[in-house]
Amino acid sequence: MDWLAERYAPQRMRKIFSLERRILLWRKLWLALARHQKRLGLCVITDEALSQMEAALDRIDTKRIEELEKRLRHDVMANIEAFGEVAPAAHPILHLGATSYFLVDNADLINMREALRLLAAYTTHLCRLLLNWAQRHKNRFCLSYTHLQPAQPTTHGRRACLWLQDFLSDIKRLSDLAENLPFRGVKGTVGTQASYMILFDGDAKKVEELDRSVAADFGFSKVMALTSQIYSRKLDLEVAQAVCQLAVSAHKFAQDIRLLTGLGDLRQKSSRTQVGSSAMPHKRNPVDAERVCALCRYVFALEGYVRETASHNWLERSLDDSAARRLYIERLFLAAGSVVRYCCRIVDEFEPSERDISEFAPLLATEGLLMEASRRGGDRQKLHEALRKAAAVYQKSKNANAFLEQVEKEGIMKKEEARRFFDVELLSGRAVEQCERFLREAEEVVNTREAIAPETAGV
Repeated sequence: MDWLAERYAPQRMRKIFSLERRILLWRKLWLALARHQKRLGLCVITDEALSQMEAALDRIDTKRIEELEKRLRHDVMANIEAFGEVAPAAHPILHLGATSYFLVDNADLINMREALRLLAAYTTHLCRLLLNWAQRHKNRFCLSYTHLQPAQPTTHGRRACLWLQDFLSDIKRLSDLAENLPFRGVKGTVGTQASYMILFDGDAKKVEELDRSVAADFGFSKVMALTSQIYSRKLDLEVAQAVCQLAVSAHKFAQDIRLLTGLGDLRQKSSRTQVGSSAMPHKRNPVDAERVCALCRYVFALEGYVRETASHNWLERSLDDSAARRLYIERLFLAAGSVVRYCCRIVDEFEPSERDISEFAPLLATEGLLMEASRRGGDRQKLHEALRKAAAVYQKSKNANAFLEQVEKEGIMKKEEARRFFDVELLSGRAVEQCERFLREAEEVVNTREAIAPETAGV
């Protein structure tokens, strides 16, 4: 069983990397190549050959192709023979002037562009969910944490805006990369287009036109100026790094959810059927957040695999990238699609708890007291030390009055006056205002982009 594809990955992402789609893309590339070769004057290509190719595009027999590959031990040649069997008039001119990576690289670029767009659309849907969640809870005060210790009051909505901000940057990165991805094009065996120069009797303009025309048929406005037999695998690394950036955002989000659940700031909505532990009946674990973190680590590892592969290619090419790319391109996007799918479920599963943060009020008040006393002319350094002593009194006694008495004893401020700094809203600064402003800006961004909800997978 392929756990990643069948258990975790969204269905639409799986379809992009299906075997049938890859074969169909190869056939479409052959047809586009032959059609433009004929248009540019290559008379060896007949109308009958083109019509048979077009009619047979989706007559795909994967078992027959597998049989041929076992005998030939070359997947491209097996596909040439299989396509030739259902389009016999085209058999003599299939793959004319091309190398295997006319098919492999161009089809991979088409798939990566489609997958980048889909991943951006999935992430846009996630951002809409997060935006709505933040809007609902923008006024719900909670603790913020530094070093996993209570720091100052914030709101649940503002914290969600931090996650949202990361994901919005990912959408832009993925979308920009997708729209600027170049096509490998029609380059020949080592990129010099020598075979096409022979076919077109040395007419470089026709060869350049062939390169541009095939790219345009697949919606690419940019064609790589230079390739070897393959395009530079640094482009794969650029794609992997964009996907990895999304995984970084998702890991941060999911890890925060796990921490906040453990700290008691968030709770899972009621689910009578969820089992948290086979041994401990009371438990309800943040299982989707844990899955996200696990899958993100897999994406991080794949990014390193892509980097190694890009750096190890020899001269105009070696074959040690072939098996690697069959694995990492597909699995990067399946894993990333899975990550976003579970992030969407997390947003729907969790809500703020009814935790009372007033017990932390004396500790949260210390910075406010420090600022006010300094504003009145106090020595900031001496005040800091005095408030540190007052905080220690509270941490030992858990008595707010004892804290206030120590504040007064240290000459910082009168007890009753200092009490107003227990006000959570006062101590939260511009948290609500910042949240509202950011949400207005974010809403304008996400509403102008396509959003697709990740489809249901196995679990």
